[in-house]
Amino acid sequence: MVSIVLTNQTDEEMDPKFYRSSSNLDFDTLFIDPTNLYQNFNGKTTIPAKSLATISIPFAQATTIGTDQAAFASLTTMAHGRSIEIIILHSAHDFTQNQTVTFTFYRDTLNVYRTAYSITGTP
Repeated sequence: MVSIVLTNQTDEEMDPKFYRSSSNLDFDTLFIDPTNLYQNFNGKTTIPAKSLATISIPFAQATTIGTDQAAFASLTTMAHGRSIEIIILHSAHDFTQNQTVTFTFYRDTLNVYRTAYSITGTP
């Protein structure tokens, strides 16, 4: 299994646009195929403001994982936007089984939506 943590540090609800595939894909192929889109974060398709979702994916189904410009929106403040990053990782050289991949979604000091990632655990 591979643990994926998606952390929304913004004040807006977020669709992380998280994709996974059992094949070794480039970013064009990963993000175009709608069957690669993962949409069950604690029973919802979005992640609330200031919260996180943790999912476990069988290693065989996580050969390629990534986020494609996460989308943010708030009906309260009317703030909305997309992350400027596209991140794609491959199990062949970026992470191994039993590691945790954390994607962090935030706004920088210029209020630009951003996405970062980290990998923890023993390879």
